[in-house]
Amino acid sequence: MAHRNSYMNFVKHYDLIREVLRQYYIVGLCSKTAQKSQRDYNNKIRRVRNFINDEFLKHDNINKIKYNRFYVENYTKAHNFLYDSYLIKNVDASAVKAYSIILQILNQYGEAKGSEVLDEAVEFISDNDIITEDQKADLNQFIGRLKDKMASLGIIEKRKEGKFTFLSIKEDIFENFSEEEIIQIINALSFYSNISIISEPGYSAMDTLNDYLLGEKDYKYDFESTFSFKQNFLSRILDDEVINIICESIKENKTVKFIYKGKNIEVIPKKIISEYTYGRQYLLAKDLKYKNDSKYRIDKISSCKVGKKAQNIDEKLQKERKKVKVEIDFYIDENKEDYLIRRIEKEGNGEFEKLEQNHFLYKEDVEDYMTLLPWIRSFGTIAKVRKSDNHNLRKKLQDEYEELLKLYGEI
Repeated sequence: MAHRNSYMNFVKHYDLIREVLRQYYIVGLCSKTAQKSQRDYNNKIRRVRNFINDEFLKHDNINKIKYNRFYVENYTKAHNFLYDSYLIKNVDASAVKAYSIILQILNQYGEAKGSEVLDEAVEFISDNDIITEDQKADLNQFIGRLKDKMASLGIIEKRKEGKFTFLSIKEDIFENFSEEEIIQIINALSFYSNISIISEPGYSAMDTLNDYLLGEKDYKYDFESTFSFKQNFLSRILDDEVINIICESIKENKTVKFIYKGKNIEVIPKKIISEYTYGRQYLLAKDLKYKNDSKYRIDKISSCKVGKKAQNIDEKLQKERKKVKVEIDFYIDENKEDYLIRRIEKEGNGEFEKLEQNHFLYKEDVEDYMTLLPWIRSFGTIAKVRKSDNHNLRKKLQDEYEELLKLYGEI
């Protein structure tokens, strides 16, 4: 029996490639770190290289271990190359075929009854593929759902007349736009896509408009963004699918279900918190079990989906979270690093006082002390968190440094 190769370029669920890309981007991917097997490692490398341009790929040797990683200079390129990873997601061949047939039928007739479009599409596929009567019934339902999906996405338009529903291809809204006007839209998208919480739709729109210029206007536009961004954490785009599901849940007043650190979680989503300085994004949500607010790092969320209709929880019944005092010693050379003092005074929300020459103490009462972690981390070794019985920030930072030492041998 021939051995079937388990490797596939495409994946059905984006979660399968999301963590690989994140590891590749942040610390690099090597054959000796958390890989199931050499084949698993090789498949991950092949899949990444199949969709990411070679100019963004390189490798380093650290302690005789080869790390494959991404390389990009934000100041020279504003385009987020990780957007291309969304092309990895698999599309069912039968859906593509049915989608094309529906558009061909409507393009031929201009407008047609929904039932006639359905019958003709099923007949066309039945004539070209050998299928049973049971399969034909399933196909009928499948094309019916696809037709409704295309209408909800604005690809085709529905019109009711009596008891009949008529379908037509949506009007081309860019038909009367000049090439220059479309280019201006593309340029605007190149800016807003990089500052928005969700970037993927903007990049997809840019690609679509570029294709439209070439296909409908016979105009080739060699796009190059005129913008560059200082703090543009490209890996945030990997969370766009999760954020989109959360936003959908908020809009529909539904719960959201996901796996977080190996546990099944169901919460009522409230807000998306984005920290542009550190590139972190969080979900603020109400825990269904304890009725209090909890915060979840979005990059740690997987298998996310919309849940049930959320029940309104009386705000008076919420347990107010107890605030915790965090104290941090800062050791700053006042003559050479006075800018750090100004930064703490500007960014901090707590008390900041000088204890002695080059020694300062920062104190803040917070509900979620973990939110301070990225800020503390950004100061490196000049910030020392004091021990406390009410939080484990000091140990958390020590554990991180030890993990870095294991990975790189030095920091």
